Amino acid sequence: MRLLIVLPGTERGGCEHYALNVAEMARQRGHEVSACLPLLPATATVMRDFERTGCKTHEWHCGSQAAPRWPTVESQQREANELLDNHRFDQIMLALPAPDSALGMLLACAQRQQRCVAVFQLCCESFTVPSGVRLACRTALLDRKLHLITVSRESVALLSQGLGIPPNHIHILHNTAGAAVPAIANGSLERVRIALGCPPEGKVMLTVARITKQKGYRTLVEAAARLRSGDKEAIFVWIGTGPGEKNLLQAIASAQLDDAFLLAGWRTDIGMCLRIADVFVLPSLWEGSPLALAEAMAHGCRIVATRVGGIPDLLGPDGGWLVPPDNPAALADAMTDALSDNSGRRPRNARNRWTSTCEHHHARLFALLENTHITRSP
Repeated sequence: MRLLIVLPGTERGGCEHYALNVAEMARQRGHEVSACLPLLPATATVMRDFERTGCKTHEWHCGSQAAPRWPTVESQQREANELLDNHRFDQIMLALPAPDSALGMLLACAQRQQRCVAVFQLCCESFTVPSGVRLACRTALLDRKLHLITVSRESVALLSQGLGIPPNHIHILHNTAGAAVPAIANGSLERVRIALGCPPEGKVMLTVARITKQKGYRTLVEAAARLRSGDKEAIFVWIGTGPGEKNLLQAIASAQLDDAFLLAGWRTDIGMCLRIADVFVLPSLWEGSPLALAEAMAHGCRIVATRVGGIPDLLGPDGGWLVPPDNPAALADAMTDALSDNSGRRPRNARNRWTSTCEHHHARLFALLENTHITRSP
């Protein structure tokens, strides 16, 4: 199979990490993989990572030119048709950070009867789709040339309304791809702590996410101030970059927590960083199905997260500590409880849930990509 993965996103985040993992798994299954994405400072490393895995790459020129806004449907459709005129692909996977981020590519695939799997990573509010796109998508769905995936149950109604598609035509698959647990060599964990700047006695409260308002960094800072008032050994490590970094630094300084936070930027050894985490913390205000959460589950972390989007469905009722969004007091209390809980019960539950979910959802994703039999979501 010749697979093209299209990533219209203009930043590096969970959507791009997910697509890279799918590309690697597809190549392991013997498929030829290409990737198409904007070439921007924030995505240049993503393109290089695709090339390192042996994937061919194409620049999404209209995305490069329109960033940080999404290109128009017309400009996307023109470029999509040009790409598909010059290259033959058996399957296209759209990895969409927003539901309206690649409507032109979706329209081009539908009109050409090109097999396509569209993965909607984040859909938290209603959106408008031109009538021509809606009609083309409905026709492609009926002809089984198009499959739609969302990563959380909460998104189904919004996607159904926006695209004019019956809910039972939308698959629900959590982001679990590629959350492998690395082997530990002697001294490797200590080297990771040193590289991050964590003191030997520090209790590592780890967040892996883009630095944006969505990820709730202000809530984390307020909760950290509460926690640190009774536990000076707690060290908050944030792995990721994003447009909110300056505001996060200002919030940390205003709370006089400069000695409590370490901003580590983007790292390739996230698995090792998760192994040194005392607690994994995800304070998101809204979500799809965060890949970082699946990775924390795979690594058996104690997990504190907010009850938003697909998080409760992925983590399960007893896999961690769930709190309301934008509630610093509840977040601080949950982190305190997690630090004092040494039973290992919730991390075991999370790990077991990830194992069963991961295997099932990988099989269903590749059944769609490889056009084999698949059982729909209940």
